[in-house]
Amino acid sequence: MKVSKLKFGRAVKSLLTASLFTVSTMSFAAAPPGGWNNGWRVVYADNFDTLDIGENKRWKFRGNAAPHFRPDNVSVQNGVLTIRNVMHGAVNTGGWIESNETFGNNADFDKYGYYEARLRITGDPKGKIWPTWWIWGGNSQGETTEIDIMELSGTSPFGLPTSSHHYRGKTPIGPKSSSDTYEDWRAHERNPFDGKFHDWGVLWTPDEISYYFDGKKYYTSNQPQDAAAETRPLRLIFSSSPHVRDGINGASNPSQADNPQKDPKLLPQIGETGLPSLQIEYVRVFQGGTAEPQPFVTLTKSNAPNYSIDGGNFAQLNTQAKLWFDNPNQKNQQWVEIDRGNGFFSYRKRFTSLCLDGGHQGARGQAVNLFYCGTDNKNQQWEKISLGGDKYRLRKNIPWADFYLDGGNGGAPGQGMKLWDATHPNQEWTIVSRPANGG
Repeated sequence: MKVSKLKFGRAVKSLLTASLFTVSTMSFAAAPPGGWNNGWRVVYADNFDTLDIGENKRWKFRGNAAPHFRPDNVSVQNGVLTIRNVMHGAVNTGGWIESNETFGNNADFDKYGYYEARLRITGDPKGKIWPTWWIWGGNSQGETTEIDIMELSGTSPFGLPTSSHHYRGKTPIGPKSSSDTYEDWRAHERNPFDGKFHDWGVLWTPDEISYYFDGKKYYTSNQPQDAAAETRPLRLIFSSSPHVRDGINGASNPSQADNPQKDPKLLPQIGETGLPSLQIEYVRVFQGGTAEPQPFVTLTKSNAPNYSIDGGNFAQLNTQAKLWFDNPNQKNQQWVEIDRGNGFFSYRKRFTSLCLDGGHQGARGQAVNLFYCGTDNKNQQWEKISLGGDKYRLRKNIPWADFYLDGGNGGAPGQGMKLWDATHPNQEWTIVSRPANGG
């Protein structure tokens, strides 16, 4: 932990509060990845017994977004921080608080750790408000890493919260191609608007940015190396405001992206009351620990044991998986094996959200590419057919045909993975599980 002289008192206060806070919540709060006793320590925490906002305190208000973010929309009562969303006529107003302490290089605390907040949205907002729990450097030009742990706006698919990792400078990562993207994101798979508080967290390590919901990992960014290269200090942020569209219902908010909904009935109305609020029960940051055990497997071509399946240097969507010189220490050849039930498994490239995908249906020579992992995506489900020992054939989950993961004749660097329907030694893989943490 790095603490400047001016902020020493504030940091000590955080540590003392954190120690008491951890003891009082361990019985009901989700544990950090790897468990309470896996080396984690709380370096920052607030359970919102009071509204600790001001100079040399834990939080400060966003000061340059008036009239849309107002201090009077932020309050604390009974151990819960509430950010109200209020329409003052056609002016949408909410609240924004951010930590005075910073995380990262030349900051109060290191950047790596597990960040978690327990929060809820009071009711289903149906895209009318834009609540977010996030980590950001405060630069409007996108020059710092942005990690959105929970975000919900009118742009959210199916009206569900999303988690996302924006790359610095909003620039693509990796070789220039049509598959380059500016961020990785995923909508939460289930509706959390049940009136209960839920834990939303992110694990940030040099190799990984993974998002958690109620203590369970549900998404991993494809570009952790971009965040690892971040040198600027970042802050913890809670923000929310009604999500309007300029020119509709008389609203105009040039500092906020427009709500995509065009129908005025789907947007906040002039003077509308009773909009949902964002509520936070606590926030905490753990550092120094080890993530949960996450063994990985390597898939080596049995008739060419010097070559293994490799996902490439960059986590690029639609990249064809290929053979490369076998090296179990090479992250590109490390795959997390996910049991999908009924004898089928998916293979996720470690430290990414991309799985080996056999494409729609099946055809001879059809490429096996990397694609976003989907719980129910049968294109990514492979039946493990044991050939004895650690040797297997992997059959794509197609009920009407037999297509197998095929590495081609012999072995050569860059040889592409494909589907083939006639059983052959080129489809035999030695799958070895190896212990590891995280990924």
